[in-house]
Amino acid sequence: MLIAFHGTKYDSAKTICINGFDKDHYPKWTSDLGKGVYGFIDGKDCGLESPKYLATQYAGHKYKNVRIGTLKLNLNITDAKKNICNLNDPTIRNNFIKTRNNFARLIHSEYGNVVSSNASKRDNEDGILIEKLIQRKIWNNWQAVICDTYTRLPEFAKESNFPNSREICIRDLNIIKAVSLC
Repeated sequence: MLIAFHGTKYDSAKTICINGFDKDHYPKWTSDLGKGVYGFIDGKDCGLESPKYLATQYAGHKYKNVRIGTLKLNLNITDAKKNICNLNDPTIRNNFIKTRNNFARLIHSEYGNVVSSNASKRDNEDGILIEKLIQRKIWNNWQAVICDTYTRLPEFAKESNFPNSREICIRDLNIIKAVSLC
């Protein structure tokens, strides 16, 4: 069992606890790690911030002056090596970087302006490339994608090249076995 934390508006968090994530809404949009529900998981082995803290702070930064609800997600992933794309793995990361370098111009010009999410505003090619690799069956249709990233928090005004979080993109909502407000 893997535990993830997801921050959102309090009213949305209560609704998710009752009804689960809206399958009509998720996973339609593409962000840094592809389409799915985003959260944070434990990365203290690498000195990363607490996932619950990150989820709460990130949501507070995103939804200013709104009450925040932090959700604890219990994820049941069988055979993690087969069903999770861990972009922290050096082999997977290096292969992804080589692929991205080969297709970055094409992805940017062909898809960068048509993705209707905040990812397109940030010119996020990584998530778009992940989706294209999966659609073309070059990559497995992972249940989740994990990567250590830098998550901008209110107390840190600038970006960093060093990760402070371990993000998870839950692509298969069926692996979410329990949701609770914490």
